[in-house]
Amino acid sequence: MTDRELKRLSRPQLLEMLLMQAKEVSRLREELEQAQTQLECRRIQIEEAGSIAEASLKLNNVFDTAQAAADQYLQNIRQTLEETQKRCRQMEEDTRRRCEEMQRTAESEAAACWDAIREKIRDPFLDNESWQEMLKILEDKPGDPGKVRQ
Repeated sequence: MTDRELKRLSRPQLLEMLLMQAKEVSRLREELEQAQTQLECRRIQIEEAGSIAEASLKLNNVFDTAQAAADQYLQNIRQTLEETQKRCRQMEEDTRRRCEEMQRTAESEAAACWDAIREKIRDPFLDNESWQEMLKILEDKPGDPGKVRQ
């Protein structure tokens, strides 16, 4: 499976792949146990049949084959895990970036709404001189969250 294809997979799909890989490991372990059982039977046959050299050659071939299969499978598991972790990190970074952008947008929109509300509240009172004095006092008051801007 290519990197591009892995990147298109969702987290559940990636987890499903890992579960399938785990099942495959179990299956290979069972096969290894069966191979070891067969190996034991062969060892008995070799001891009965002939020389230590012959037995050694036969055993090495079985072990080499089993070891090669196990090594290849473990390499596939490691590679899949690395690709899955890389994709998860990328997804987390993309999500973080989108959240930050959404937060900036929401804050900007909220500020614009408050500015519009302040203007709508302030405008009717600008014609009245006493209201203008009160607005001036409110505008000059430091740290007031309801501060009216002109």
